[in-house]
Amino acid sequence: MKQITSNVFAETDVRGCNFGYVTTSDGIVMIDSPHKPSDAQRLKAEIASKGQLRYIINTEPHGDHWTGNAFFDVPVIAHEGVRTRMLNTDLADHVSRVAAFGPEEPALLEGYQFNYPVITFKNGMTMHVGDHTFEMIHMPGHTLY
Repeated sequence: MKQITSNVFAETDVRGCNFGYVTTSDGIVMIDSPHKPSDAQRLKAEIASKGQLRYIINTEPHGDHWTGNAFFDVPVIAHEGVRTRMLNTDLADHVSRVAAFGPEEPALLEGYQFNYPVITFKNGMTMHVGDHTFEMIHMPGHTLY
């Protein structure tokens, strides 16, 4: 995990998407979650050492951005298309693919359930957490949404 600023951290040396978190005066906001369960477990311990995780923001509908949501018991925020994609993803197939990432992954996936976005937006939304403002703006790109 690289420290980008005094309160912004990002992981760029992992399989799948880059993920990270922002520390605020009222808790931590994670941006995307690890694809590998073992990376999610390590991130969970790191975040717990810095404060309370409040939210996860998922930035797109591909599984490498949201597989790790399941290891965190916090609300997830995402574009409505992310929720739709997750609802249409076969759980058993997804778990089977992720289990192949390494020898420690299958045990971590026992009882795995998706942690779906419970707060969604269509065009954009603003969220205030502590002394920080998070602007989520739908910018269609290489995804279907």
